[in-house]
Amino acid sequence: MTEVRFTDRYWRKPAVFVSIGFGTGLFPRAPGTFASLILAVVWWFLVANLQDTVQWMILLLIIVGGFFAVRRAINAHGVADE
Repeated sequence: MTEVRFTDRYWRKPAVFVSIGFGTGLFPRAPGTFASLILAVVWWFLVANLQDTVQWMILLLIIVGGFFAVRRAINAHGVADE
C-alpha cells in the first residue's frame, strides 16, 4: 500500500477534501467506521425528517458526487483508491 502524505496544497483542493471524508479518512484506526458514524449523526439531525423522495435524491447526489471527487483526487495524486 502506498502512503500518501496530505500537505496543505491538497487540503485546498475540494475534490481531495471530499474524497477523504472531510478529514475523517486520515484517522489512523478505523477511518471508514468513524466517517460512517459521523455521517449517520449528521444524517439523523439534518435529513431524517425530510420526505423519503428528498432523502433518496440527497443520497444519490452524495454517491455521484463522491464518485467524481474520488476520481479527481486519484488524478491529483496519481494513487489508486485501495
